[in-house]
Amino acid sequence: MQTTKNVIIDLPLAHLHAVSLFVANQDVRYYLNGVCIDQGHIVATNGHYMAAMPLGTKYDDIQIIIPDESIKAFLKQFTPKQKRLLTSSEIEYATETNAKNKDAILAGTKNKIPYDLTATISFDTETKNGVITCKDKIVYFSAIDGRFPNFKTVIPKTDDTEYHGFYNWDYMTLFSKASKILGGGSFGAAWLKENGKDAAKVVIPHCEEFIGVIMPMRY
Repeated sequence: MQTTKNVIIDLPLAHLHAVSLFVANQDVRYYLNGVCIDQGHIVATNGHYMAAMPLGTKYDDIQIIIPDESIKAFLKQFTPKQKRLLTSSEIEYATETNAKNKDAILAGTKNKIPYDLTATISFDTETKNGVITCKDKIVYFSAIDGRFPNFKTVIPKTDDTEYHGFYNWDYMTLFSKASKILGGGSFGAAWLKENGKDAAKVVIPHCEEFIGVIMPMRY
């Protein structure tokens, strides 16, 4: 647990990018209009769908809601290739080359293969102000003053297929986009695990740490 005034969080830029897809859009529940650091995860939701990625147990007691406009301003400074993870084939190719070529590949200077970038979030727990940095890119933000809901309570514990739910497939395309960002390449596999009339899990097969949830449509 971090108890100091200044909190520093490192995470893959691609994780920030993927989770940011699920931020609410100008919701009256203003605390949903941002990406939240909460219970050792980075998480975003609009109440119909949710995505989360783990950060580590040392962040369990920290909650920071970073405004969506700050996240967008930060991410737009990077190319699409810089904001995604390497695919398994790209990693395999890099591994099979010699060290010099591997460095060039991972640096994105050979064959236009991207590199895995790390973003750093620095936050002052007293002023509630922070900064997001990566390489020479930087954006300042003031945290949203609100309480993010306990996202863990909506994660399904079971899978019930007795009743087949109806789902908004526009929402499911967000999970496919996240899959591509998280190393899925152009395919973007995302598996829906039906759960009757309750919230259902969405799994990204090549990224086991991804937590996805979607609510069925109501009629």
